[in-house]
Amino acid sequence: MKLKPSVNIFFLIVSFAIYQRVLPQSQAPISIYYTKKTDKLIDSTKSSKAKSMISKFNEIISEDVKNLMYVLKISEDYSLFQEKKSLKKGSRSKATRNFASSFGGTKGTFYINQKDSTYINIREFSGTYFKVKTKPKNWQIHPKDFKYVYKYKCIKATTVDTIINPKGVFTYDVVAWFSPDLPGFYGPAGYFGLPGIILELDNGKISLEAKEIDFHVKKEPPFHIEKENGILVTEKQYDSIVEKKAKEFFKISKF
Repeated sequence: MKLKPSVNIFFLIVSFAIYQRVLPQSQAPISIYYTKKTDKLIDSTKSSKAKSMISKFNEIISEDVKNLMYVLKISEDYSLFQEKKSLKKGSRSKATRNFASSFGGTKGTFYINQKDSTYINIREFSGTYFKVKTKPKNWQIHPKDFKYVYKYKCIKATTVDTIINPKGVFTYDVVAWFSPDLPGFYGPAGYFGLPGIILELDNGKISLEAKEIDFHVKKEPPFHIEKENGILVTEKQYDSIVEKKAKEFFKISKF
């Protein structure tokens, strides 16, 4: 029985995904540069008194975000994702600059090692560095949905982010566009695990889009995660630490 083209594509993707998990391949060094856009900042509609102030803050952050660039460095069996540089000089204040940089889940350095299944986000909080363990997402691939990102044909994949904090449980739809023409396991800001490199991502708060791919990268010294400073914690443990510090700061028992 002859399979339809769409079915063939689906089985090709699934087979390649299984293959990558069973037998990881060393990757020639490449660097992918992403720009960032804000999809949703602080909601000012629920606040009448501070509406003008919040709107102004959102405007400043949106402008600062446009000046940011991030880089995904892929080498051997691992990748590093972090902020690269500003596209323009400075910003209005260090505080807003830091907020713009970390907003949407792009804070710190993301280390993904496919070979030994080590997934770490190195973050700084209140003067202390943490190595926060992350996990692969449960992706659903949509083989019929595709578009071109930076000249590469990309296939759509979706998942859901669930965030639990003292204010409740929040879910965000995540859409990724990955390219099978760039075989790999990697992507930006802790999103990975697809049969191709993620070139565009929208997590409901921010979007990241590849604007440049460098295939002529000079080989750098290997990055050893065990040599980096930081307390190894789970995401849940890290959230508890942040919550405790916030309560101490505001001197209240509940938010």
